Amino acid sequence: MHSWRALILPFTDYPQDEVQYDFSQPWNSPANLAFAKESQAYQIYCCQTEFLQDRDRPETSYVMLVGPNAFANGATPRKFADLTDGSNNTIMVGEMSHSGIFWTEPRDLNTLEMSSKLNDPNQIGLRSEHSGGLHVLFADGSVRFLSASMDLKVYEAMTTINDGEDISEFY
Repeated sequence: MHSWRALILPFTDYPQDEVQYDFSQPWNSPANLAFAKESQAYQIYCCQTEFLQDRDRPETSYVMLVGPNAFANGATPRKFADLTDGSNNTIMVGEMSHSGIFWTEPRDLNTLEMSSKLNDPNQIGLRSEHSGGLHVLFADGSVRFLSASMDLKVYEAMTTINDGEDISEFY
């Protein structure tokens, strides 16, 4: 009924007295859509490089990886014990410039549909307006910049929770 972005809004630096999101209504109810479009809250979920290019689009630049072997599997919650590759090796959220996803919409990046190439503007996948790469949030809470020229096998291993690939060479 709500995106993870809307659910964590009360825990951000956004002024809480200005939050007029109604969690008893779905994300696309008239009141919630009005708040999402008219408030400045979406700036929290928009890369500033992208925001400077188009200030009027309340879509997110940050998507969670969702899929059968990804950090999240739709409505089924995962336990940290499921991340057998380690939370420091598992991408949870990544940049996806021009995602087309409204920031309150409960939709993210399905790993079964995403390109295995970073920063490919012609494909669905992780991409940014940054030169040379993009930022990702790992399940351990660390944020790292991934080079668009990195080894794609290492990148693919980072998008899964339990493939057993050794990516120690990345560190």
